[in-house]
Amino acid sequence: MSRLYFRFKREWIEEKKKQYGSPVRKMERFIGNQEEVKLIKSSNEGFTVELNEESRDGFVGDIVEYIKETFEENRPWFQMTVSGDTKGMNIQKKKEDEEGSGQDAGGSFDREKKRAGLEQAPEGSGRGQGEESEKSASDQEKGQKKGASDQDGESEKDFSSQEEELSKKQSAHDGAVREEFLKKLCCEVPARYSREIQSYFQELVQVIPMLTRLGAAEQLWSQELLISVDNGFGLTAFLQLLCKIYRNYGLCAQRDMNKNIREIEVAYRKIEEAKYEAWEELLELAQEFAKTNQREPGKRLILCMDISEWQSELSNTRVKNYLRRIHEVSANFICVFRIPFMERHVIGGIEEHLRDIMGLRTLIVSPMSLENMTDYVKNKLKQAGFAAETDCDELLERWILKEKGSGSFFGYKTLDKIVSQVIYQKALLNCADDTENLCVTASDILVMLDEPELLENPYDLLQRLIGMEKMKQKIREIITQIKTQKELLEQGKKIERPSIHMIFTGNPGTGKTTIARIIARMMKEEGVLRKGYFYEIKGRELCGRYVGETAPKTSAYCRDAYGSILFIDEAYGLYQREMGGDYGKEALQTLIAEMENHRDDFCVIMAGYKEEMQEMLKWNPGLESRIPYVIEFPNYTREELESIFFEMLDASFEYEENLTQAAHEFFSSLSDGTMKSKSFSNARMVRNLFERTWGKAAYRRSMSKETELVIKKEDFTCALHEEEFQELLKDKKQHIGFSAIVGK
Repeated sequence: MSRLYFRFKREWIEEKKKQYGSPVRKMERFIGNQEEVKLIKSSNEGFTVELNEESRDGFVGDIVEYIKETFEENRPWFQMTVSGDTKGMNIQKKKEDEEGSGQDAGGSFDREKKRAGLEQAPEGSGRGQGEESEKSASDQEKGQKKGASDQDGESEKDFSSQEEELSKKQSAHDGAVREEFLKKLCCEVPARYSREIQSYFQELVQVIPMLTRLGAAEQLWSQELLISVDNGFGLTAFLQLLCKIYRNYGLCAQRDMNKNIREIEVAYRKIEEAKYEAWEELLELAQEFAKTNQREPGKRLILCMDISEWQSELSNTRVKNYLRRIHEVSANFICVFRIPFMERHVIGGIEEHLRDIMGLRTLIVSPMSLENMTDYVKNKLKQAGFAAETDCDELLERWILKEKGSGSFFGYKTLDKIVSQVIYQKALLNCADDTENLCVTASDILVMLDEPELLENPYDLLQRLIGMEKMKQKIREIITQIKTQKELLEQGKKIERPSIHMIFTGNPGTGKTTIARIIARMMKEEGVLRKGYFYEIKGRELCGRYVGETAPKTSAYCRDAYGSILFIDEAYGLYQREMGGDYGKEALQTLIAEMENHRDDFCVIMAGYKEEMQEMLKWNPGLESRIPYVIEFPNYTREELESIFFEMLDASFEYEENLTQAAHEFFSSLSDGTMKSKSFSNARMVRNLFERTWGKAAYRRSMSKETELVIKKEDFTCALHEEEFQELLKDKKQHIGFSAIVGK
């Protein structure tokens, strides 16, 4: 057997890599299809092959033609050198024929070869050192008198020494390049925030070159991926980075990345006749991937299938048959199965079913922490040329929790929206000052966050609230008790800290959310909570859609609220089957464990209607024992509702005196049935009435072209004609006098 060593100009490699991907990697794949040629060693700049002596000229000719056709290179010999067992081959003549007058152009490359010890040896002598070409003619004659066996042996020895030295240098170079490539990968989302993904990328970057050197690159397609990651947290970005790795090693066509990747959700249809339609479509897509890659290798790289809705039916014989058929055709692309982030034992069951059919690697991507989300926002701002000061972190975390509590949080997309808003609003602020300030400050974020109460003392905010005197007193007692326990502990007295979890009961609009916000601030002021953020969610948001999803989801909400208040509105939905589904009990059990294990680190406030909350406590006694404070929020009186309305009005607008009487008559006319109704929204109704009233005034002013915005009685009565407020006036016996006013 003979060995041939192929080396290519580094600048040519770099030039072609930009257009075609790594030339050497592509040639490795070409070599893999040659039956009588074995790839022994490979680097970024060349490769070593072993083949029969009689096959050498034919193989070299094939390589030359491959380079011409694949890389549109008219002078392959000008870009490469071939050495090793070249005795009897016409390599030097072929090179001279091609270079011709271009010899001078190649002179600089020849000098580079001499410095590196890679000068092409004379025909039949193997590969010699660079200075060998500069020996005197007599030295050459002496060399020719040596026996053929001595000559070949010495030449092979010299070449082996040079090859070994070059290999060491190349390995060091390859290692540095690999580390730099890996570093860049791990700085990108989602790898930046997932050690699991970083570890997997490191593994790939190491194993792909080795498999290629061993001539076993096809093994890369035999292992499928199962990734457990929540929606919005970088699945598509992960697939793109995966594509980038394969492309870097010449295993993926140099095309639009979106064409290399296809994501599909395997829908579950309850109608029996259509139940497996999604699997049929998926199988057809997998077959299309395979056929396309046979025509154009590497064009279709990744088929990602979301099997979330089918995870409980993977033991189904028909589903397993579809999985088996998909696996059979996936010999030239990667199959990725996606499920949500869930409990490890549930993932283990899914793994077991898939491993019955295929080789599998599992990646579990934990939800991002609040700190990581803040880091992401600041890093994106930095990439855009802006710098967020350190004191922005707290307000950015508040902003993110506010978005998460809205019920429409979409992971990185929502974080990108925050980044865009910060940049836009900063530009507006710059317009006011006519500056080009790129530094984002805490005061800038505070304006965008639109929570002016953060600038006020929480005790003053509590005192200014209208009504609720008993409730205010209760809140002060709770804060004082916790504060006193902290002082006694500092004095060396071992008094266990009382649980600070609470239940708020009452109808809508009675101030439950407002008070919870103030308590969060008060607990931060007194050092009871580290952060004092207010994180509001609905009870049903703790429940997952699939088995094993609820517990991690509930724990994630709690982790975000560590050091703060987790306010769970409509908490009774966790025990009501129609709202919490079958997962409400699991969510409550997880919540109770978090409340007990982190009783010193965060506060849970559960809110809802009085009767429903009492039923929930009876349904789960363990919850009642961990929540010592149950605070009832009564409905506002008519007088308090009227006071709230005029407090809002006085804070923002001027108004005519006759509006006072009209408003007084409206609030006084509210019936007892309305005031006691569970659907009556109390202060929320007042706020709606206030906004409708000044909205009518604004429209009236625009039509009359008045300069001042003064609220009039007619604005108030027009607002009352809207359906929401007419519902409150249905009891005619209670509103005869007021109806006349409305009709005016």
